[in-house]
Amino acid sequence: MANFSFGSASGFTDIQAAWTSGPATRTALNKLSLNQPNLTVVGLVLTKQAIRSFPDKKNPGSDRYKFSFTLRDSQSDYINATCWGNEQPIYKIFQTFRINDIIEVKNVLVQVKAGGDVEDKWGPTTPSTIELNLSAVHSTVSLYSGWDYTEFASLAHIPIRPASECYKLKDVLTGGHKLSGSHVNLLVAVKSIGVPKNFVSKGGKPFTKNEVIVLDETCLHFSILMWDTELIDLSQTWTPKENVIFLVDVKVTFDEFKQSMVGTCDQKTIITTNPECQQAHNLYRYMQSLQLSNDEWEDDDDGSSSNAEVMTVGKFVEHQSSKPSGSGHCAIIYGFLTMLDIDGNVKRITAHRCSTCKFRVKDDSTSCPNQSCTSHQLGSFSVNMEFNVLVSFCDHTGSVDGVVLAGSVAEDILQCSVHEFITLNVERRTEMKARLLLERFKVVVRSQGFATQRKPLSRVVSISHADLEEVSEQFSLL
Repeated sequence: MANFSFGSASGFTDIQAAWTSGPATRTALNKLSLNQPNLTVVGLVLTKQAIRSFPDKKNPGSDRYKFSFTLRDSQSDYINATCWGNEQPIYKIFQTFRINDIIEVKNVLVQVKAGGDVEDKWGPTTPSTIELNLSAVHSTVSLYSGWDYTEFASLAHIPIRPASECYKLKDVLTGGHKLSGSHVNLLVAVKSIGVPKNFVSKGGKPFTKNEVIVLDETCLHFSILMWDTELIDLSQTWTPKENVIFLVDVKVTFDEFKQSMVGTCDQKTIITTNPECQQAHNLYRYMQSLQLSNDEWEDDDDGSSSNAEVMTVGKFVEHQSSKPSGSGHCAIIYGFLTMLDIDGNVKRITAHRCSTCKFRVKDDSTSCPNQSCTSHQLGSFSVNMEFNVLVSFCDHTGSVDGVVLAGSVAEDILQCSVHEFITLNVERRTEMKARLLLERFKVVVRSQGFATQRKPLSRVVSISHADLEEVSEQFSLL
């Protein structure tokens, strides 16, 4: 069989005669060769990329479409595949399967892998010297349910690279500009999962972005950005504090806005959820021991309301109960402050954190419980105190209780620092409480669900006195 080029629409047209009909033979990936007709392969989908279009040189004014995915049928064998065709049949095949599905692909062609810059730019690096090509007309793709299904399914948790090749997050952060632009492997735990945000490019093309915050034993906060809807959908199945992920070939760059290194999943990235290796089990135990559980995600919010939806309080509570664990949302509510217990025991409305890593600690701690905190090496452990108050809001549709008002957000609305507050007597605190209770506020509140809690946690991101005209206008739109 000739080595066909798929780099253009004309190359695709030249090979259509190569697809033949007849009985298909299932072949293992490590047994594939260039001269085999009517091939059938079965495997686990490691990753899947978005559909792309390009001008059809044979038919000016029309486009051809393609998408790629990576298939695996053993611990050591995985291969890239590309499906080509017109828009409607390509989208039909594309919607047939997702990442981690087991699929059967019939009537595929084998060609020598392009390699070099082409592979490095457009797809995952694979150990095979060949790749698969599918025709949306001649090939078929279906979900597999054969007798050996479980053997393929078990591959979903076996990493394609050894854990010894992974970077620690601390090494990525300290690498800075020297490491920026390179692809690395990371073994990390999921700390929080953002809400996907939709944008429109200057050219009018819609796209989606999502951010996942991860951690390991050396760093408690690292951003992973995702732009591909398939990977974003995968991330929405994870649960904070419950999932460990192995990222192969995630691109790390220095983010000028954040002034820090971040990771970006691109066409080369392959993600294994809950990988079966000792290092992953160790990281899971470490994550469970941190007890940053239900308040550490709060520090990941930047206070932005750009993606927040205006809701009544009743709608916000309903939205909370309908969200699965691990998911979150941000909303703007216009509610009356109905509970603000700041005139009781100070210990109930304050929290203490390590000044170095921001890990929550007991007020009488003499060292940071976070063993990766640099305060252990520096010998300079100290504690910062901050507000941590539970409040309630209501409007004409209902009330929401147990919302966390903390840190600088609480200081702004109380108009005093936490250290000034603890010096006030009960009468002064009661006056402060009376001044704020039953006032209507514009509140940006973020809610996050956790597998270990029946009720989602809600936190005030920002709060300000509501403008009555704005309230009237917003309620008229609801």
